[in-house]
Amino acid sequence: MRVEGKCIGDCSKCQLLADGEVDMIPCILDQIFARVKKQGAELEEIKKKIVEKSNTTEIQLAGIEEEEE
Repeated sequence: MRVEGKCIGDCSKCQLLADGEVDMIPCILDQIFARVKKQGAELEEIKKKIVEKSNTTEIQLAGIEEEEE
């Protein structure tokens, strides 16, 4: 069951959950998916800034070396 309105993001303080109006599992999954989507957008923004600063299309991470063949 979906809830109209905005999730407060803290199941321990959710009155809808306490009143039995929502099921916890779908709410938690929605929170996880929303967080992953937000982190993905933030990661893309960081990658964009790195590429702009380095003037290259290749991003290299410290401590990760390409395998030599």
